[in-house]
Amino acid sequence: MVDIKREKARREKISFDIEIDVPRNLTIDDIDLSIVLSNVLDNAIEACISSNSVNMTIDLKMYVNEGYLIIKIVNTKSPSYFIDEESIEQSFTTKPDKSNHGIGLRNIKKVIVQNNGYIKLNDKGTVMEIQIALPQIER
Repeated sequence: MVDIKREKARREKISFDIEIDVPRNLTIDDIDLSIVLSNVLDNAIEACISSNSVNMTIDLKMYVNEGYLIIKIVNTKSPSYFIDEESIEQSFTTKPDKSNHGIGLRNIKKVIVQNNGYIKLNDKGTVMEIQIALPQIER
């Protein structure tokens, strides 16, 4: 799935760097992980495109640290809007059709809550940083 998003980014002329160092036996459900990655990468790609920047970038890092799967995404974005944790509850979207969009962040948050994880959003104006931590519980 990450390869599909990387190809989509490449078509949009977005530089997409990936560093993944995770064991094969992650305890998070594959569907939950797919929901998180798919939504967060779609959001990053859309943010890059709407930024109108010449240097659009997405940096994805995934690794396990102290019993947590860590997913870090840093991407280019427009400084014309601000996103924080409250934006998740408000179904934030930059798309004009607000009634049919803005559920991606809520889907991410739902999976994170169900898995006793956390999300941290850090909007730096022209750059967005998202850090997600999901516990890796012994089964």
